[in-house]
Amino acid sequence: MIRRLLVTFVLFLLIVASGFFSSLYLKRALDAYFNRRTVLVPDFVGKSLSEAIRIQKSHEGNLKIDISNEVESPSLPKDTVVTQEPPAGSLVNFEKTIFLTISKGTRLTEVPECLGLDLRRARLLLSEARMKVGKKAFVHSPDRERGIVMHQYPEGKGQAGQGEAVDLVVSEGRIDQEIMPRVTYLTLAEAKEVLKQAQITQVGVEEVTSTSHPAGLVLSQDPLPGTVIRSGASCRLTVCKGTGLVTDSRRRVWVQFEMPPGLTEKVLEVEVTDNVTSSKVHSQLHDAGETGRLQVAGVGAILVKFYLDQNPVPVLEQRY
Repeated sequence: MIRRLLVTFVLFLLIVASGFFSSLYLKRALDAYFNRRTVLVPDFVGKSLSEAIRIQKSHEGNLKIDISNEVESPSLPKDTVVTQEPPAGSLVNFEKTIFLTISKGTRLTEVPECLGLDLRRARLLLSEARMKVGKKAFVHSPDRERGIVMHQYPEGKGQAGQGEAVDLVVSEGRIDQEIMPRVTYLTLAEAKEVLKQAQITQVGVEEVTSTSHPAGLVLSQDPLPGTVIRSGASCRLTVCKGTGLVTDSRRRVWVQFEMPPGLTEKVLEVEVTDNVTSSKVHSQLHDAGETGRLQVAGVGAILVKFYLDQNPVPVLEQRY
């Protein structure tokens, strides 16, 4: 009988102790849940990964960040935060882990070759490559029909990011009217050659005496340079007879150039404009990265323009 009572008493003590410790554990768990420390999640979107790490380390909480995904983005640079979870402003435990999705940057693709295509086809081809038409320049061409792409930048077969723009130079076709070229201050032989290229074969010559210019130099022309003329128009030149005592009064300077780096050679064209005339003095194929010097001459102020591969926009200008 006594033994049974003793066993019953021991079991009672075990039940009471188990209930006490269970209630104590439950109380602590509830206190930890309802009284835990919370913080606001900072904004990581649009920040670089290094900047996000800096913000995380300086934050008042003990937040952790984890890269959960990487996606391509045409607008955000590589290693930029695209999204975050939980979002900025959320109230979370001070030891919460913030999951970030970062950008892998833009996928590189081969630039389509648009030369010789009409503008509509070029636009479609670029769209298929997930690219777009950028700036367009329209210029007259003696051998290209209207609407045909003559040049493109970046060049075809090169590499560029998806979503980038390709600038196009588009032909406006042949011009119906011609422009009288400038031939003043050229020799008579040079002037006739320039006029011949402009389809002007009827050239009248009047000689005058001058002590300030060399013999054979064209002093004036009629029509004036820039005048709109019709095919088959004539031109009258006033040419210096000279005295044989005059030397060339043009100023001569040396200009330096450096071809851009790359794998292909390019055509370098040099145009010189002074107080009297404007003319192309150099057109030659050069290797990538090649450097060189060129002597040019002019009257008064001299402006030297450098062009690559018939691009209508000069890549460099130098004044002397």
